[in-house]
Amino acid sequence: MIGKHLFSVEAKHEFVRLPHFGPFLTATAAGQAVDSLLARFDGLSIRMHVLASNQPDGVEAKEQECAYQLECACSEKSPLSVVEPLARAGDLPCAEEALRIANDHGVKACEIGYLKVDEGFLLLHVHMVTADLQKAMTATRWRRRELLGRPEKGEVVIMTTPIPMLANS
Repeated sequence: MIGKHLFSVEAKHEFVRLPHFGPFLTATAAGQAVDSLLARFDGLSIRMHVLASNQPDGVEAKEQECAYQLECACSEKSPLSVVEPLARAGDLPCAEEALRIANDHGVKACEIGYLKVDEGFLLLHVHMVTADLQKAMTATRWRRRELLGRPEKGEVVIMTTPIPMLANS
């Protein structure tokens, strides 16, 4: 039974890109998510949102996706990816296009991952995948320093959800 309100959690961090978590069926569940996130990430800022529950269709699937995202973010065994945006693409690039993009950006084709976005795909240079948050943060700081002063620099961040790789698609 869905109550009158649903809840969501928005978390922001200097180095880590976290999804907007929700819906949560109760404020208690949202509060537990906040506690888990704060225990994992120092320097996290959090906002909770109250949502009207007037659209119960698909809430269970969204709730399951939220639980998966929260597990990826909070588990110390889940992989973290240090990524840097390369380009946007309307369609997922084929092998030849991936090689060209890799050559254009001076990276290996096997280091290109992607995320599905509204406009198609965001192609990412995956610098590192590790379960060690401190190692990922150090790599992110290091790469950001390397990019200082470059006009074409993208923001290097840590992603908590798995990044599919072009070489595996």
